[in-house]
Amino acid sequence: MSSDPIKVLIVEDNQPDFRLISEYLKESVVSSFGIMHADTIAGALKIIEKKKPDVSLLDLDLPDSRGLATLTAVVNADPQLAIVVVTGLDDERLGIEALQKGAQDYLVKGRIQSDALIRSMRYSIERKRLQYLLANRAEELRTLLDSVPAMVFYKDKENRLIRTNKAFEDTMELPKEGLEGKSLSEIFPKDRAEMFWRDDLEVIKSGEAKRGIIELMETPRGMRLLQTDKIPCLDEKGEVSGVIGFSIDITSRKQAEMKHSVILKTAAQGFWLIDMKDKLLEVNDAYCRMSGYSKEELLKVHVQDLVAKERRKDVFNHIKLVQERGQDQFESRHRRKDGTFFDVDIRANYLNIENGRVVVFVWDITERKKVEEALHESQERFKVLTEAMPQVVWSAEASGKMDYLNHRAYEYEGMQSDGLMDWHWKSVVHPDDFAETTAAWRHSLKTGEAYMVEHRLRRADGQFRWHLTRGVPIRNSKGRIVRWIGTATDIHDRKLAEEVLKRDKDTFEKLIKERTEELLAAQLELERAKHLADIGTLAAIVAHELRNPLAAISMAVTNVKRKAKNPLINGNIYNIEKKIFESDQIINNLLLYSRIGLPQYEDINIYDIVQDCVNISKNRFKKKVAINNKLNAIKGIIIEADPLQVREVCGNILNNAYDAVSEKSGKIEIGASVDGEFITIVFRDNGVGIGKEDLEKVFEPFFTTKAKGTGLGLAVCHQIAKVHGGKIHVESKAGKGTAVTVRLPVRKTKRATGDGDPAS
Repeated sequence: MSSDPIKVLIVEDNQPDFRLISEYLKESVVSSFGIMHADTIAGALKIIEKKKPDVSLLDLDLPDSRGLATLTAVVNADPQLAIVVVTGLDDERLGIEALQKGAQDYLVKGRIQSDALIRSMRYSIERKRLQYLLANRAEELRTLLDSVPAMVFYKDKENRLIRTNKAFEDTMELPKEGLEGKSLSEIFPKDRAEMFWRDDLEVIKSGEAKRGIIELMETPRGMRLLQTDKIPCLDEKGEVSGVIGFSIDITSRKQAEMKHSVILKTAAQGFWLIDMKDKLLEVNDAYCRMSGYSKEELLKVHVQDLVAKERRKDVFNHIKLVQERGQDQFESRHRRKDGTFFDVDIRANYLNIENGRVVVFVWDITERKKVEEALHESQERFKVLTEAMPQVVWSAEASGKMDYLNHRAYEYEGMQSDGLMDWHWKSVVHPDDFAETTAAWRHSLKTGEAYMVEHRLRRADGQFRWHLTRGVPIRNSKGRIVRWIGTATDIHDRKLAEEVLKRDKDTFEKLIKERTEELLAAQLELERAKHLADIGTLAAIVAHELRNPLAAISMAVTNVKRKAKNPLINGNIYNIEKKIFESDQIINNLLLYSRIGLPQYEDINIYDIVQDCVNISKNRFKKKVAINNKLNAIKGIIIEADPLQVREVCGNILNNAYDAVSEKSGKIEIGASVDGEFITIVFRDNGVGIGKEDLEKVFEPFFTTKAKGTGLGLAVCHQIAKVHGGKIHVESKAGKGTAVTVRLPVRKTKRATGDGDPAS
């Protein structure tokens, strides 16, 4: 802590407020204060003049002064004095105005705390000290710049003059206010301002200084020749914020050095100095080499003697323009001493000396013209070639922006030729192909790899057609991509052909596979037929050998049953008859399966046959099974079929159903329907069912899940349905019952009459 107390001037006419503020200051343990007091502005000014306080706590309303006038009086009395306004008015607008007019802080009575007051005083003293130092240094810097004979200026990135020195102001004969804050176009002619700005932009964009710029500047005293250095000005972030320029007037020096200038002798471009009557006053060696004339020969002629005949009338027009505008730039054609011609680029500036002079720089652009012509011819050839191509041809900038489409593209898209700028992928690429298209294009732009994608492009009529779009990068000598050239080729027909070929290939392979399977099945069928033929032969022998004893047994049982009236014997006789029936059924199935032939068609009442089979099964099995008959749909329907074979199908299915169901809760449901040219009969039971692994084998001969039986029943049914042009289908789950569906063609549908005969 400093041993010197802070000198505080309290300007306050209210004694209670003065005492309160004094007490706040005495409470400080950080700083010590020397307190002075004045209750009028007049008293305050005397203390400021004699005792030089460090800070003033100022009330704005005093007996001899009120408002901001009080603040102004104190500020003017000592520019270095820190001022904290302490007032009873809580007015934000007044506070802002006080800060703008020189106060360092603004406090409201009744809201002041001791610590806040002391902190405000200390900060205000430090801010005032820094402001004073900065103001002094800024003034010192301005004084230094104003003492420099060169013109010094600072321009921002908006081409506005922010700072100028006295030399600049004197040269332009304008006050500082007439220059600072103004754009160059408000001070100089537009073309001259733009020329100056081009150099400024180069410095701003590159961040590098540009020195020794020779330029002409119009002033009230005429055109002046300047040599200018321009350097980038960096802000606190190290970024270029503008340009600082130093310009030296070299007009007089250049006039003295004009005839013997080293610059002109060594310059690559030609140089003239001419008067207002187009007489050559000075030329350099470069122009002598261009034209083939000696310097002595050139100084004897006029400009009109050097230009091509068709350009001579323009010479004085250009001289007049240079005099009016200060400068001019154009292309012309000059004649060499040997009679040949060469193209030149002319840049002329007017000097307001010796009744007017024109400084002319001449560039030989013959080679450039040849290159331009060759480039133009190349572009024309490219255009003719691309316009003749049947494909869409396109080009794009290195960034990927499309800049050319040939006529085919506009014709295909249905766009006008001026629609190029609005062209974009999304307007023509199929939505399903858009993501792939843009991803491939971004990848090529990023990596420089060739671009290739197949996608669908919208035609003018709205149809999308397949195209193969390719693009290759064009690189400069440094390997940098400068352009993309590409084509879009219609491959729609090829894609369709590929799809047809693929489809035909798949179809051909499928046919081969199906034919192979058919041949294998035929081979198996032949082998099976041979096997069945052998079985048929054996079955005939077995049937013959078994049926004779079965017939004798059956006759004997009938005689015993007729003569014996004993119930015990009747039970045994029933069992014998049952076994005879089962044996006979086995023999019938075996013979039927081995000898199934073409049906012997008759008109049959299908309803009656199903009912007969139901009754036979009931009588045979003697089980208490619930039969649910839903055959009304086929009642009276006459179909053409083999009655014996149809009975065999229905009987076998019902026998299987009776075997499968239990005697206590067995249920069999028979349903039927007519569907166009077919009838469908469904036999459904709640029996033991068939497992999934066995279900696929149910139509195989000799396969059975029963403890007894040949396994020929469903195989016989399947064969009979097949030879009738129908089919049979089994659905079953173990423990859930079985449903057997028989579907037979009607062939000829007839309604039975009341007595059962077919209707005529």
